[in-house]
Amino acid sequence: MYVQSEPGGKHLKISFESNGQRIDSIGFGLGDHPLGTGLLDIAFQLRSEIWQGKTRHQLGLIDIRPSE
Repeated sequence: MYVQSEPGGKHLKISFESNGQRIDSIGFGLGDHPLGTGLLDIAFQLRSEIWQGKTRHQLGLIDIRPSE
């Protein structure tokens, strides 16, 4: 998992990778959510878009929090 956010930023970007496959995600308005260092609970919606004939899949983050 690769997390990309700017201090004070509004949005959160996370890339998930497994077995050489990667999927990106974006959470609008989730930039200030504390993630911690352990497991996470993530609610998301799978989105697909076609751009210049290529299909791209992305996870739309709805909410994210440290797992209890």
